[in-house]
Amino acid sequence: MKRIILVLCGLLLVASMTLGATITLTLTDTINPVGTRYYCYHRMTTGSYGPGDRADLGTSKVYNWVMNNPALGTHYFACTAYIMDGAALMESSFSNEFSWVNGPAAPTLSGMLIAVNRKDATLLAKSSTPMTTALAYGTARKPYSKTITVSSTPALEHTITLTKLTAKTRYLYRWTGRAADGSEAVFEGTFTTT
Repeated sequence: MKRIILVLCGLLLVASMTLGATITLTLTDTINPVGTRYYCYHRMTTGSYGPGDRADLGTSKVYNWVMNNPALGTHYFACTAYIMDGAALMESSFSNEFSWVNGPAAPTLSGMLIAVNRKDATLLAKSSTPMTTALAYGTARKPYSKTITVSSTPALEHTITLTKLTAKTRYLYRWTGRAADGSEAVFEGTFTTT
């Protein structure tokens, strides 16, 4: 019985990019025998690659993905080694995954609690790009039951003091930020009054 094993750990995917032209994916295969063939997979979502997502590289270890008006969003790539054993396809596991984002990076919003006491709490959020923000908050019984516009003018820092809170109560809050291009970011947290 002929036994052939294709090994993933020797398959490393390295990428380089020429902006606006081509992404070059180069495989390093230190384990599989000469004559091993390779597939390169491409999807707009991570993992779960299928036969319709692949390009056959043959024995070449370089894949040039030419970008002709690529879709906006994140593009994911992974490769496998394969051989044909008679009519049977024997394929390795996937290599490490490479991703490339076409378009601006998604904005981020992070928050922190500055001060809290019996009846009020001051919250701060920072955004990666100027945003307008709103804060929804409430208790565990009525989460996010109140909403306040924090920044109606785009800014990088957003501060609000919530008043008339109930002592010794846990509150949930959700910052929502919107950038000028319409993209959104969300940050959630909790605090308990004293």
